[in-house]
Amino acid sequence: MNSLTVKLGVALVLVAVIAVAAMALLTNQYTKNEFQSYIFTNPMFTESTSNTLAIYYLENQNSWDGVNSILSSLLAFNGDRLVMADSSGVIVGDTSGDLIGRTVSQSALSGGIYVQLYQPHTIIGQFFYISHTTGSGGMGGGMGGGGMGPGGTGTNIGNTSVVVTNA
Repeated sequence: MNSLTVKLGVALVLVAVIAVAAMALLTNQYTKNEFQSYIFTNPMFTESTSNTLAIYYLENQNSWDGVNSILSSLLAFNGDRLVMADSSGVIVGDTSGDLIGRTVSQSALSGGIYVQLYQPHTIIGQFFYISHTTGSGGMGGGMGGGGMGPGGTGTNIGNTSVVVTNA
């Protein structure tokens, strides 16, 4: 009888530990997904990323050469991916390195976040943030996912204004 009581007690504790561990894992995954969703749809995140890219472009004499060197510093989470296309659809930066140099059609570029100079109203490119947990973009359709509302926001960089709008 004593042996049966011990076995039942151990089984009960084991079931409780497994249930608590499963709940902890599920809660952790749900919280992470919700936080990433918040980050990707947060206008401050998209504006900050766009402004950083626009500043890079201006400081690099209106060129995207070497932009891949700063893309990984703009990632919110390890394992995520940031893809940068210039205004003609050529992929100039990709944190995974897979797409650099490829030309993408304008329809495939839909849903990215524009990086735009306000004076003289020039779109200099767009970026796409791709989450590693969902395998899809967090900034709109196409390569990206969601994004900012119409109108966008802007900031001044020297004598040039940078405007961020949804593609």
